Amino acid sequence: MTPEQTLAYLNSCSGVESASIGSRAPMIAEAQPKPSKAAKPKMVAPEFIAPSTWLIPVMTYGPNGGKIDRSAIGRAGSQRKAVAAAISPHLGALVPHIERFHKGERVAIGFTRLGRPLDDDNLRYAMKAIRDMMALYFGAEDNEPQFCWQYKNRLHPRNGIIVEVA
Repeated sequence: MTPEQTLAYLNSCSGVESASIGSRAPMIAEAQPKPSKAAKPKMVAPEFIAPSTWLIPVMTYGPNGGKIDRSAIGRAGSQRKAVAAAISPHLGALVPHIERFHKGERVAIGFTRLGRPLDDDNLRYAMKAIRDMMALYFGAEDNEPQFCWQYKNRLHPRNGIIVEVA
């Protein structure tokens, strides 16, 4: 290939229609505008539904393909804050369940993840910080036998979780 043919080929690949044949460097196409950053995901509005259901605007993430994800530590903190902000104003609704728990009765706590569904093991991973926070409200560890943890997905255009205590 001659230098002129190479130049013509490079210019045709880059979308430039004409180039100076005297120059051996390909012409650089005009800079394209950067794509905008992804918009923040739409979240559900926080809501308390009597007797003991909370709708919490929080993003939950599955594991990062088995890789160590140090950002999960920071996400867990923000998830705990979101849970505390939603549940604390209506803490009185948890009192009957907490009393039952400390009498040795079973308490079912269900988590429904809104948004794009995850498979079962990833769903449990994504809810770990929220599960720990709920156990903290009960003054117990999350591995106590009185807890019955339930996990569900619901395809939804907005992201968040529903926490149901029964």
